[in-house]
Amino acid sequence: FARSSQTYAAVRELTQIGKPAVPALCAELDRSSNDGPLRTIPFTLRIIDDPRAVPALLRALPKTRFHASDCGANLPDRELWQFIHDHHLSSPPAQEEYPEIDIPRPDSEIIDALKTLTHHSVSNAAHYLTAGDAPADIADATAARQKDIDAWKAWWTEHAHELLSPADLAATADPAAITFRYRLVTDAPVK
Repeated sequence: FARSSQTYAAVRELTQIGKPAVPALCAELDRSSNDGPLRTIPFTLRIIDDPRAVPALLRALPKTRFHASDCGANLPDRELWQFIHDHHLSSPPAQEEYPEIDIPRPDSEIIDALKTLTHHSVSNAAHYLTAGDAPADIADATAARQKDIDAWKAWWTEHAHELLSPADLAATADPAAITFRYRLVTDAPVK
């Protein structure tokens, strides 16, 4: 998170672009397996609040690591810090003070984005953590996460038509049809 200021400045810009940025963000989320984008893209999508992102978030959840942890960063830009603080998961941590921000685990960001975009809940990312590296611990966490993914997918299959038009729903099913325009870290257009 050495480039937190650049990353979160791009997040703020993408949220200002709003719904037109969603397809590009979903495409980048589909391509990414790194913790940074798996934290910041769901955060961005949650702020934009467009349910077209739900399928990409469901595809991203299995890519999260079991040994990831919350982390922190400093944002010297006070306005940027306030923006991030104001949009933190359900409620910002009490100990968070300028210029520090708390950056939740990817699975927490994804689950919170799913809950926000669907106004529904079937999961709790807290039980995806493992007690250790033992194969049984990893198997238990994998099974818990897969159970939640299956529940989310079943809910989405049943309710997606309530949140999206048929055209929007069709577009979310084909990540290859989405044109990538912005990189979350650099906010530079891709030609």
